[in-house]
Amino acid sequence: MKQLIFVALFLVFSINAQKAAHTKKYHYYDANFKEIPFLKFKKQEKSKLFKTVTYQNDTAYIKKLMYNEVFGNLDKTKHQQMKKLYSVRYHIDTTKTWFIHYIDSIPDKEKMPKKSGNAYYNKNNELIGYVPYGSNDALFDSISSKSSYHKHMRNYEDYITDIKKEIQSFEKGETAELIHFYNTNHGIEKEVLENYNYYKDSYSVLKKSFKEAVKSYQVIIIYPDGQFYFSFYGNKNYVSFGGSSNTTSKLLKKKYFNKKRKKWEKSVAKIL
Repeated sequence: MKQLIFVALFLVFSINAQKAAHTKKYHYYDANFKEIPFLKFKKQEKSKLFKTVTYQNDTAYIKKLMYNEVFGNLDKTKHQQMKKLYSVRYHIDTTKTWFIHYIDSIPDKEKMPKKSGNAYYNKNNELIGYVPYGSNDALFDSISSKSSYHKHMRNYEDYITDIKKEIQSFEKGETAELIHFYNTNHGIEKEVLENYNYYKDSYSVLKKSFKEAVKSYQVIIIYPDGQFYFSFYGNKNYVSFGGSSNTTSKLLKKKYFNKKRKKWEKSVAKIL
C-alpha cells in the first residue's frame, strides 16, 4: 500500500513539474535590471549597444541586456579609498590612468603541464587526452577526432613569457599603467606576480566597485579623476594593444575618451 502511495505521489510530482516547465514565462530586463515589455526589449536588443544573455530559474526564463561597453564615474569616496589602498599596499601610481584586467584566479604552477598544448574533452566534459604543441599528426588526429572541444594549456614558462609580452606591447609610459587584479591565487608566488603588476584584489574593492564588470568584462579603464570605462568580452572594439585601429587603447587619451563617452551617452539616452 505504501509503495502504491509513493508511486502515485511521484507521478503527481512529475506531472506538475512537467506542467511547470511548459508554463514558464519569459521575462525581459534592460541593462539596468529593470523589467520591460517584450517589444521594448526587442527594440533595444537590435541596438549595437547591447549583448543579450539568457538563463532560467525554477519559475521563468530570463532574457537580459548587457552593455557592450560602459562609461561612468566612480563614487568619490570609493575612488579615494581605492587610490589610498592601492598606493599604500601596492605602490601603484594614482596619477596615472589604470588599464585593468581582472582575473578570477591564478593557476597552480605545480599543476601546469610540462609542455604547453591542448587538452581535449568529450561532451560530458571529461578529459580524453592532452596533445603538446609540436606533437605528430597521428597523435593529434587520434585524440581530436573523438573530442567535443579543447582548451589551450600553458606551462609555467610560457605563462610568464606571455605576461612579459603583454607588458611590452602596452608601452604607455608616463600616462597609463597596465595592471592585473586577481581574486584567488592557486599557486604562483605573490612576489613573482607583483613584479609584473599582478595584485590581489584586497577586500574585493575592485570586485565590489565593478560587480558586473568583474564578472563579464575584459578590461576596465580608470582615470585619475574617477571616470571609468569597461568593455565586454568579445566586444569587437577590444583587440590587442597597439595599432591605430585599437579603440580600447585610444581611450587612454583623454580627448578621445571624452568624445567617445559623449557619443555613447547620446546613443544610450536615445534608445532608452
